[in-house]
Amino acid sequence: MSDRQRSDRYRLADWTVDPSRLRIHSERLGERRLSPRAMSVLNVLVDADGEVVKKYDLLDAVWGNADVSDGMLSQTVLELRNALDDDAKDPRVIETIRGVGFRLIPAVESPGDTEAPARARSRLPLISALLAVALSIAIGWQLLQPDSPDAGTDDDKPRLMVLPFEDRSPDGGYDYFAEGIADEISIHLARSPGLRLVANRAVLEFADQGLIPDDIADNVSADLMLSGSVQRRDETFLLVVRLTDVERGEEVWITRFERPAGDVFAVQDEVAQSIAAVVLRGQPLAPRGSPTEDLSAYDIYLQGRASQRQLSPGATAEAIRLFEHAIELDPGFALARARLAESLAIQGYIFQSGEPALQSALHHAELALQADPELADGLYAKSLALAGLGRFAEAYQQVQVATQLLPNHSDALFLAGSLAEARGDLVSAVQDYSLALRLNPTLPRTVALGRLYVLLGDRTTGLQIAERGHLLAPGYPTLYLAFLMLFIDDDARAEDLCGQALAMDLPRSQNLCGFIALASGRRSDAQELLNADWENDPRARTGPFTFAASATHLAMLDENPEPLLADSEAITLSKISDGNDHWSLRYNLAAVASLRGEADTAFEWLDESYEQGFRDVQLLELDPAFDAVRNLPQYSSFVRRLEEDLDTMAAELGLVR
Repeated sequence: MSDRQRSDRYRLADWTVDPSRLRIHSERLGERRLSPRAMSVLNVLVDADGEVVKKYDLLDAVWGNADVSDGMLSQTVLELRNALDDDAKDPRVIETIRGVGFRLIPAVESPGDTEAPARARSRLPLISALLAVALSIAIGWQLLQPDSPDAGTDDDKPRLMVLPFEDRSPDGGYDYFAEGIADEISIHLARSPGLRLVANRAVLEFADQGLIPDDIADNVSADLMLSGSVQRRDETFLLVVRLTDVERGEEVWITRFERPAGDVFAVQDEVAQSIAAVVLRGQPLAPRGSPTEDLSAYDIYLQGRASQRQLSPGATAEAIRLFEHAIELDPGFALARARLAESLAIQGYIFQSGEPALQSALHHAELALQADPELADGLYAKSLALAGLGRFAEAYQQVQVATQLLPNHSDALFLAGSLAEARGDLVSAVQDYSLALRLNPTLPRTVALGRLYVLLGDRTTGLQIAERGHLLAPGYPTLYLAFLMLFIDDDARAEDLCGQALAMDLPRSQNLCGFIALASGRRSDAQELLNADWENDPRARTGPFTFAASATHLAMLDENPEPLLADSEAITLSKISDGNDHWSLRYNLAAVASLRGEADTAFEWLDESYEQGFRDVQLLELDPAFDAVRNLPQYSSFVRRLEEDLDTMAAELGLVR
């Protein structure tokens, strides 16, 4: 092949490609920009002169030594296809060779001639690959040490993804029903501990991006793929389901059901049991049974599930309305009540609408569990509501049972990780977060996992995971990434990310960004943000957000700090008396005592926060509220205790601090 420098332009089908400007142009569609990695992938395909380029050769050429998954490559190829107006199902530019790699279909021409010179391979700088590495961590990277009891067995379990079933009803409009059938089959299969079921939310997200099934399978490292179609008629439905071996591209099982509408639950059970028989070599899967006898209630329930999966404030409110309607039609519909409890808990805890939603969530979860004590969805909803109400020990007990009953529930595993972290069990937290991330590679909230890796000594991995969460879903991950930047002394990046979080008007972002400004020495910014949070956001007065009330740190900037300290202390003590058992409340009281010059009281509260699970030595070392006690022997002793615990937990995970 002849070499072509990065600056040389060339023709590719209808497009003029300008590598130096990262631009492509066509007369019909105008100019478009490519990311550096997409242009690099295109360069390597051009080099091959129409030959197939294997996936690992592309990964090596573009990402170098970075540990990047096939999934990241598939996303980059998708970007190229979208830019080039190409269709994976009917390709004109880039062809996927199943299980092997990709090849360029059209000849490459220099402007003004018909010769198709090849191009020199280009590599992205390692810094450009940094964010790409993160997704590989999310997909199949071993985060546990080899001799851990969970390592070496999890990867041996077959990984199944369930595609949204197609609606082939004559009149259309039943997407929610087709997707709901697939979702319910997934939930049934998720009960099997011998199977790793990729989270439906991850599959749906990749499908919404336009990825074809093979590329989705690459992204989620699936071994098996379940697909199907549903035709809904007046009194019957036709369901066709097929199971495909992804690597071989062969169907290993296919079946067809044409049944009365009332048989929908029996059919779901039959499909799940048949798959278990094929995939798990006959391991039994208990029948799930009929959650309701009212098919109208079930239809509305499926509509509610479709709204619930969107995970936005508006869609969550709509899901609540639909689940309430389903329960009106069948008050004994325990599964609908559990989903109602989950949506209310999400509204109260995740979207921070407040205690009434959380109390209502707890009420409905308990009613659902009265009807079915082993309803894993009810246990998860109850644990989420309890966590929102500050009853973390109870929440942890509930979510542990939920994950035993439903070992493939990625949201329950993530919650288990956050509750284990709150208890100071960082080993369990890392393991639960990691499994949740393997089951749902699109999970953005794993900035929390990145934070733990930094705390436990693996800064590189921690930053990769945290950056990935921010890129997947700017919002709360952006805010928590800003917090993480503070701990690695990147104050400028922390300030920039805080600016993004504040522009999104995230609840309590003024609190956290105010602390970041204070710890970074930007006192005027800190005072403005903390004061705005304390004066304008009612949630600032319902208890500490992350680790301290706004008033505590605002007092450091006030000429008369005592009224603010007294307010912070009163709010915190009130929440403790209400049963909130999170370490952050005791930590806040220690900060108040330190600012008052009451060293002995400060260390008493720090000891209590330790007993409740506080292990974040980096937070303690950065928090200016403890400057007054930092030179005391008790402080050194307390820090040494935290460091020893962290060293022990890091070693258990195979890390070195």
